[in-house]
Amino acid sequence: MYSRESIVQDALDELQSISQKFSDLFPDWELNRLRQLLEWGRWFYLWGRKWGDEQDVGWETAVCTVEDTLHRHSLEILFLCLTLKEKLLRVDDSDERWDADSEGWYDVLKNFLWRIIGSVKPGIEELVRIMGTDLTLQTRSSSRTDVKQLLDSVDFILHTFQSLESHTLHETVTFMKNFIRFATLHGLEDRQIIEDLFSHFERVFIQSQVLLFHVCVIQRYLFANSHGELLRKIEPVESRVCEIYVGVLQDVSKFSGSSFHPTKETHALVFRDLVDSLIFLILNLFFRDCIFVDMFHHEMHKVHEGLSFLRTTLSEHHDKLDDLIRPLICEAGILIFHLYQENGEQRGRLIAKLELLFSNFETKPQILKAAEEDAPRFPPTSAYPQTNLLGFIDSVLEKIKSFVIQVSSEKDKFRALHDDLTVLRSFVVHDNGMTIQDLSSRIATVAYDTEFVLDSLVVAGKPLRTSLIVQLDVIITEIELIKTQVSEIPWSMEPTIAVQKISQANLKMALAVGKIPDSNDRVVGLDDEAKIIIDRLTRGTKQLDVVSIVGMAGLGKTSLAKKVYHHSHISHHFQVRSWVTVSQEYNTKSLLIGILSGLDQNSTGEYINMREDDLAERLRKWLKGIRYLMILDDIWDTQVWNSLKMSFPDDDKGSRILLTSRQETIGLEINPHSEPHRLRALNHDESWELFRKKMCFDQSCPSEEVIARAKTIAKSCKGLPLMILIVAGFLANTEPSKWEEVEEMLKTEIIIPSSILNLSDLETLIVYSGGRVLLPDTLWGMKKLRHLEGALEFVLPSEIPVANLENLQTFSTVSFTCSQTMVGVLKKLPNLRTLRCRLDLGGGECTVDFITLNQLESLDITRGRNLFQFRFPQNLKDLYLDSTCLPWSEVSAIGRLPNLEALRLDGNEYEGENWDIEEEGTFPKLRVLELCYIPSLERWTTASDDDFPSIETLILAACNRLKEIPSCIAQSSTLQMIEVLDCPRVYDSVKEIHETQMDYGNEDLRIYLDKEQLTKDQLHAHPTNSPTNIFILAGQSNMAGRGGVHGGVWDGIVLPECRPNPSILRLSANLTWEEARDPLHKDIDVNKTAGVGPGMPFANGVLNKDPSFGTIGLVPCAVGGTNITEWRRGKFLYNQLVNRASAAVKSGGIIRAMLWFQGESDTKIQEDALSYGRNLETFFTNVRADLRLPSLPIIQVAVTSAEGTLIDTIRQAQLGFKLPNVRCIDAKGLQLKSDDLHLTAESEVQVGKMLADAFFQFYSEQSTTP
Repeated sequence: MYSRESIVQDALDELQSISQKFSDLFPDWELNRLRQLLEWGRWFYLWGRKWGDEQDVGWETAVCTVEDTLHRHSLEILFLCLTLKEKLLRVDDSDERWDADSEGWYDVLKNFLWRIIGSVKPGIEELVRIMGTDLTLQTRSSSRTDVKQLLDSVDFILHTFQSLESHTLHETVTFMKNFIRFATLHGLEDRQIIEDLFSHFERVFIQSQVLLFHVCVIQRYLFANSHGELLRKIEPVESRVCEIYVGVLQDVSKFSGSSFHPTKETHALVFRDLVDSLIFLILNLFFRDCIFVDMFHHEMHKVHEGLSFLRTTLSEHHDKLDDLIRPLICEAGILIFHLYQENGEQRGRLIAKLELLFSNFETKPQILKAAEEDAPRFPPTSAYPQTNLLGFIDSVLEKIKSFVIQVSSEKDKFRALHDDLTVLRSFVVHDNGMTIQDLSSRIATVAYDTEFVLDSLVVAGKPLRTSLIVQLDVIITEIELIKTQVSEIPWSMEPTIAVQKISQANLKMALAVGKIPDSNDRVVGLDDEAKIIIDRLTRGTKQLDVVSIVGMAGLGKTSLAKKVYHHSHISHHFQVRSWVTVSQEYNTKSLLIGILSGLDQNSTGEYINMREDDLAERLRKWLKGIRYLMILDDIWDTQVWNSLKMSFPDDDKGSRILLTSRQETIGLEINPHSEPHRLRALNHDESWELFRKKMCFDQSCPSEEVIARAKTIAKSCKGLPLMILIVAGFLANTEPSKWEEVEEMLKTEIIIPSSILNLSDLETLIVYSGGRVLLPDTLWGMKKLRHLEGALEFVLPSEIPVANLENLQTFSTVSFTCSQTMVGVLKKLPNLRTLRCRLDLGGGECTVDFITLNQLESLDITRGRNLFQFRFPQNLKDLYLDSTCLPWSEVSAIGRLPNLEALRLDGNEYEGENWDIEEEGTFPKLRVLELCYIPSLERWTTASDDDFPSIETLILAACNRLKEIPSCIAQSSTLQMIEVLDCPRVYDSVKEIHETQMDYGNEDLRIYLDKEQLTKDQLHAHPTNSPTNIFILAGQSNMAGRGGVHGGVWDGIVLPECRPNPSILRLSANLTWEEARDPLHKDIDVNKTAGVGPGMPFANGVLNKDPSFGTIGLVPCAVGGTNITEWRRGKFLYNQLVNRASAAVKSGGIIRAMLWFQGESDTKIQEDALSYGRNLETFFTNVRADLRLPSLPIIQVAVTSAEGTLIDTIRQAQLGFKLPNVRCIDAKGLQLKSDDLHLTAESEVQVGKMLADAFFQFYSEQSTTP
């Protein structure tokens, strides 16, 4: 006879089963939620039946209430489930589709579940309350624990943790499940110690479920605060609990195979899962304590490797291993449990015992013999044998895949690691040759190291996670070295199975080296840079030319090259293209195979068996007589070019080689006649765009506070794309509340540990940091160090080092604060070729001497505050001076350097207004000259036309007072390009240079004005009365002007303030300047009738206030009836504004301000009104970025009329706007036309005058004459 309890349980099981089936048919959040609530109720009812105080009336009442309610509904439940099962069977048997009536049963089920759950809810909540407060739960049943029910409850908790995305909690409970399975596998159920263990687990599960019920059902947001509390309830840290664990393992270790309890699970699977949990437990403990990590990292790595050996050995079912491995698992588990109880020296002794335990593997020949009977034998790595290396690598590859799926940051790194390890797997062969054995050993080491890092990432805190990610880079580097070693194996070996497999692996490596870059890589910004590179590749000489992109690591050289490679203009211009990645360690044969594979992948198998000389000749024949583009990515020295250049024929077809390198001198050495393209860092807007895309803010819609902090962090990345991607990827898995720590980290100093000396073979050290990096004294002991680079700056130790870094060639960027230290340090770097430094030497004027650096070719100096004199080495080729405050006479003296090829002067602190070069024949080899942001410079003259005889490229930026360019530039026979940005007064001089060069037959001369290349016709088409002061007029109808428009017709009345003036021009729709007159927007706002607007009264008002202001150019862009969202970047109105403004400045004028009058159309919908301020800020920011005017003044008009009712919301956003250099005038109270929407002509005049007043006030506040 059934008891009430069994009837209730049967009813609940049936209801849960049928709910699951319907959930599969009708995936629905509501039904899933109901199923979860039903499962909560079932478990609390079961726990309530077994646990609790029988004397507690409240407890007994709650249990009886739930049971009575469920028993009362049990027949109804069973009948409904039977009906629904019958319906499901009919559908399954007849392939019948669910009709409307059938779907009605789905609604019946949901409504029924809501009713049942609602009826038991009071009793369940009372049980939850009592269980949550009673921490000394006692069992009410004398029966043994139902193991299946216990494991089912664990699965329910695991599922809940998974939905909460709590990996640590999930793994901790998984340990408990695996321990239960391990104990029951050995038939210990009848022992009291097992019952004690199960009772402990049930108490933990009850308390866990109580807390999870509060988190998931009542207040989910509390989970973050409850995480630690919940973990403490589950972890095996109490001494009493550990005694139970130890007791169980001690009993299990005594059993033999004949004592096993029958089970459906394989022994090896249960063993392996427990080993997985032991690995988690020890790493979880290990990475909680940074001191523990530092003290026992080596020992822990060995312990992990030993446990991984067990896990790999158990990957397949080896019955012979059960009795051999069981004692090891038990002994390891006992030591790990004791570790949770100890600290200090005792913990160190336990770690030593664990390491010793696994070091004794080699003394257990039975394990090796049994394991290796069914598996190939490989040479050992470290102290550990490899019973199934291929199987182990496969398990690591699967683990990497899970990281690609689960981890939003560093996906590309995990994918690359997966691909590289897959290639290495193919190197593992069945051969006893020394070369192959050595490779297998190294591959095994890499695989073990990879697994250790992956397992550690699961439990490590955020600071240590960053360190572990760096270890992945080390592993990837080691894989590259192994691949290089494989490529150097003698190819004359007999075609054995081993060589055939290695050949296949090398084929994969060659394809990877020569792999065409992915066109879908996220590239932000760099449009202007790409345009310049594309122009250099497709224009100019017909001879073969080498173009180089240079810049520090992480700046985006490869991304720019990819953008160029996939550009449609490039793919159409060149007949063939190929890409090869060189890197610091390379093999010429692999590079040749990679290039040829990019040209013809079908023949790659043939290339593998060819000699290097034959490959070089094959490539030369392939490229003979065609126009080709070869990209050599990441070149570290010129040797690789010397080994490849004979394969690149020059047939006067306009072929090009594009190379990327961190070292500028490499590009100059390979092609002294082609100036390297120095890649700039991303500006703030581009940095934010890349950061925003990486964080997927478009989908997540973060708060304004999060956006503000994110922008600050993005700015701290110093415009380095790689650093932005790393930081954004890290933040994607970090709560916004913790972002402040990251922000502070980017600002603070990094201290490189003295232990870096242990990396004795290190040749390149690159540090990404938003703050300063403190270098240790021990750095000077790293004899092989060649390249030392930092994103911001290195700070030297206070004591001058004794040793020399004789091999150091690159040092960037170092901060010198003491002249004595600087002199001492430079003497220790005799072979330095590239130096980037900041000088904050203090004191008065002093001479800075670089004369001892005889090998120095590239020097980049940023000053602190003091006036310096410099002495430069004669071998210097590239010099960059930023804000050095030198007098122009000192700059002229630089012209005596016999080998100087590139000079860049940047900053606004050069002494004097005139650069008069008095000596003849100066700058004899200078090919590139850049003068940037020197507003004080007015005159630049030379002694004769013999100065700058080798000039090829002249770049002028933001030298807006400079009047002309010396005539010697026009006389140059080597001139190739002039680029002018924001230097309006030199336009006529540029025009004269162009005319002179045309007379000399230099038709290839390129002229860029404000980033746009001008043709010969364009240079001579600009009117002489082009404006010098440009204003953008944008917004909607009240900016376009509706004054004087009645019935769709303008009355033609021109008010005095709107009269034409020869000094006021207008940019027409076809981008030509003409005398301005109303309606200004007649050919722009074409769907409506334009009349009087604020543009003409504004321009006349400016000239009335300052008649000497110069010619004004108005750029109409307003269109009536437009919402702010229609002005988003990429939409027609936005693109039209940017294009027209860009065209306006080509004549040499300067954009002085943008006048903005808009918002009436955003007053109709609440969502538009509430988001107006944010949208407006985005619009202003984007316009400034795309016009490359980060401080562009913007004057907006607060609306006085509206199309909807939310005008106050819009006005509040406009009047309270906080973006720098934005002013707002208020049009409220001005007279409207009869439509109560548009301003009258007289009111438009008033707005124009107010805008003029605001414009002059804007500049007067900055103490600058407009």
